[in-house]
Amino acid sequence: MARSVDNRQQGPGGPRDDEDIFQSVLSSMGEGVVVADAQGRLVFFNPRAEALLGQGSSAVGVADWPARYGLFLPDQVTPFPAWELPLARALRGESVDQVEVFMRNPTSPAGTWLLVNARPVRDASGAPRGALAVFNDITAFKRAGDAVLDREAQYRSLYNNTPVMMHSIDPEGRLVSVSDTWLQTLGYSREEVIGRNSVDFLTPGSARFAREVVLPEFFRTGQSGTSRTRW
Repeated sequence: MARSVDNRQQGPGGPRDDEDIFQSVLSSMGEGVVVADAQGRLVFFNPRAEALLGQGSSAVGVADWPARYGLFLPDQVTPFPAWELPLARALRGESVDQVEVFMRNPTSPAGTWLLVNARPVRDASGAPRGALAVFNDITAFKRAGDAVLDREAQYRSLYNNTPVMMHSIDPEGRLVSVSDTWLQTLGYSREEVIGRNSVDFLTPGSARFAREVVLPEFFRTGQSGTSRTRW
């Protein structure tokens, strides 16, 4: 992708200065930047891209990218289909946003999560010149999310298995969760009760008292001090 430059334009503010500034910007970016030419050859990696991927540009074609760089689908075991990679799609003229790619290779044996955006590159006349991909390491974010899911699963297990009748309601008083003991005591399945109004399962007198006293107090204060509701 070489270009000729008129020597008369080499002074301050000329194309060479602009190119130096452009290279400095790319080198200082916290995101990885990769450029492929119109033939699908990887012709440029900025330093962050080399650090994340463990190697720089190479002459391998699109079909070999997943094997060379260790690129997988989010299931972490299926190689990412080469022609569905964001940069490959951009070479076909697509604009691609926020695609998660899992990478595992000798430089990153534990695996790294990348969030990739890609765009086609065209010249002034609109003719295709290649494609550009920009990506970030989101491994810490993904692991934090996994930890939250683990804690949620632990909470859900504790909630469902607690040996007392428990239920949770939304602002309209509809059941959003119930414990297993609640279901076993009343003889329902979870599918039968979720989404129904909590007072549907009370005696008529208790249902009236819940609507008039218990629920208004609960929604006003966040707690209920009465124990008069009967199932």
